[in-house]
Amino acid sequence: MGFFLFFMYLLGLLIRPQDFLPFMFEFPVIFALSLLLLLSGCLFRLKLNAPQFFHVFALTAAVPVSLLLVSLALMWERTFDFVLYAVLPFLFAVAFADTLEREEKIMGILILCGAVMSLHSLDQILDPDKIGWSGVAAIERYDSGDEPVWQTRYVGIFNDPNDLGMYLLFCVPFIFYFLNRDGFGRKVVLWIPLLVLHLYAVWLTNSRGTMVGLLAIVLLYALFRYGGIRAVVVLGAAFFILMPLFLAVAPSRMLITDDESSMERIYAWHEGIQMFKW
Repeated sequence: MGFFLFFMYLLGLLIRPQDFLPFMFEFPVIFALSLLLLLSGCLFRLKLNAPQFFHVFALTAAVPVSLLLVSLALMWERTFDFVLYAVLPFLFAVAFADTLEREEKIMGILILCGAVMSLHSLDQILDPDKIGWSGVAAIERYDSGDEPVWQTRYVGIFNDPNDLGMYLLFCVPFIFYFLNRDGFGRKVVLWIPLLVLHLYAVWLTNSRGTMVGLLAIVLLYALFRYGGIRAVVVLGAAFFILMPLFLAVAPSRMLITDDESSMERIYAWHEGIQMFKW
């Protein structure tokens, strides 16, 4: 029963029907499912002996401390949201991912949710008005001149193209896991189409940070596969050979450096450095 509740919790947290189905607008789905999972005693399954628990709890304490002198109301709101959307999912996942079989089921659920988001991006970009079936429209930008640049997005906590792109990218290693595990038939029928769908949806987000994340995954894979020196040689060769191809197929915003988004980040870095020096 607890694992079934966790399954429903993940669907509510990621697919988020409460954000686009009118009859669910007023119902606190995530809070209710979190409460049910807590009442089911799932946290009693935890063994708090991993270093990640200390890191998560320390970060949770840092959230209210950082807002204490700003606004008490904002402090409680942000801390509640952080616990609800970051801490509890971590604790629930640790509580239930206690066997390889359950880990694979959880990865399958995450990939399923990524596929729904990817299909939403496809529906969004193919619609003449660039509006997906959720009612959310793609972001229209004019970073590269008079022609509009579109960035797909999802609902709720994935309303930002960068957040959507990073989640879809998060699913890619899971798909590779099943590609390496399963036979030829499932690879061709299931996992390769899902991989193509996720990568195409990543491309549709037009997120430069997500593309950098994709390169990071390739780098990590090379390090694990070939080791340090060999990985450097392989990646160096691949960089010169494949970089023109990568730039040719990369999202249109990949080569834009003087847009508002880029400049705001540079200003934020500058202010952060000045505050750190102060």
